[in-house]
Amino acid sequence: MASTDISSSISSQTRALVASNENLSNAVASMASNVSTGLDKLDASFNWGFSQLIAQMGSLSDSLEELIALARNPSQTWAYEQFNIARDAFRKDLSEDALEYLNSAIFGNGGNTGYKLDHRFHMLVGLIRLGNTESSNKEIIDLEKAELAFLQAAKYAKADYPNEASNAMLSASWASYCAGDLEKAKAHALESISLDSEVPESHYQISKIHMNLAQPSEAIPFLEKAIDIDRNYAIKALDDDDFLDQPDALDELFAKLLEREKLLFEKSLDRIEKRIKEASNLVDDTYPGELDLRKVRALREKAETQAKDNSFFGYSSANQTLTDCSLLFNKVIENYVDKEMDNAKLKESLSGISSDEIKKKIEFTKSLTIVGLVLSIFSMPVIIWQFLRPVLGRQDSYGLYRYSDFDVVMLLVLPLAGTIATVIFIGWPLRRKLTRRLKEKYESQKIMQQNKTKDLAVKLHKLKKI
Repeated sequence: MASTDISSSISSQTRALVASNENLSNAVASMASNVSTGLDKLDASFNWGFSQLIAQMGSLSDSLEELIALARNPSQTWAYEQFNIARDAFRKDLSEDALEYLNSAIFGNGGNTGYKLDHRFHMLVGLIRLGNTESSNKEIIDLEKAELAFLQAAKYAKADYPNEASNAMLSASWASYCAGDLEKAKAHALESISLDSEVPESHYQISKIHMNLAQPSEAIPFLEKAIDIDRNYAIKALDDDDFLDQPDALDELFAKLLEREKLLFEKSLDRIEKRIKEASNLVDDTYPGELDLRKVRALREKAETQAKDNSFFGYSSANQTLTDCSLLFNKVIENYVDKEMDNAKLKESLSGISSDEIKKKIEFTKSLTIVGLVLSIFSMPVIIWQFLRPVLGRQDSYGLYRYSDFDVVMLLVLPLAGTIATVIFIGWPLRRKLTRRLKEKYESQKIMQQNKTKDLAVKLHKLKKI
């Protein structure tokens, strides 16, 4: 891990290419924090002086219950129990005791046969033999035995845990590097990459080996790959003696990375500014509602401020901010489009005369027709009687009108027949005509609103494609 006074160990020109003093300090502090809280992967925060951190990663940290669940017989269960005791001894810096229990787990003891096919056992042996800042017992540290243990761990992990096999090969590479066998160290690191190409420490290790061999042209591509995965490797290289002997190669790489990030920033910034402007113009001129882009603009301004650092880290941070800005812009636009479409559909559902309203109007006209029919039945005989009684009736000696049975029947039937005929030939046609007009009006207004919704959908779709 890089030291906190890194800026004093490199030229001001190189430092300016990588990051400002503030960014360097923040990055180093972040890496230190990662180490103190534990690592879940090998990144720029890792330092082989703290190799014991590997024991806390991946399946090496599986609980005893999880390990016993893997056991297929009592001997394997016993082996996992021995491994768990060894881990506890390793945690307490009791290396000799840890090795004793690991040997029992692998080779057995007494009536227990042991279990040598679990990569965890060999990986922990390798870490103990490799040593670290907390354990420097010369009787325990053995780089050759450490390398062999790591190779065994990679062998048994390869099928089911390729990423951990990659870490094992990388550890074997470091053991070889420390032993001075750089060619073997390089071969192991290349094998680590073949197992998992996204472990930046493997690429950094090969770059370090080539730099140690004074082969900067071979080293730079691997360092660049490590930095692409984790940019903090740029800082790690600045505090690594193997790299400091090749300042020109580093300056050339960092200048290239700076220019690449700068061009990406300018392109991304131009893109987001055009999107903001186009979206604002479209909404102001075409769409309803209000599009709130204040947070998007705030992120854009933050990116512009970060870019003023004019360094690899400055532009890298700015590009990440612009990526966040673009994602936020997409979310704001999506929410706006969804909201306006919901509003449009609501207006569509409420447009014109609703189907319930049509039913009510139809029922109302039906009721009027029935009431008219009833009134006609009761009122028409009286009306006709008043007009026809002098004609049909005959006065007797007392001046009263007398009617025959036929006359009475006619007085009742004729008004009823007339009323029914009026309803059939006038009332019902009027009712049907009114109903048809109401439906036509409803459908017309519905279609108009649907067309408006479709037009809005097309425009909103255009907005989403900005």
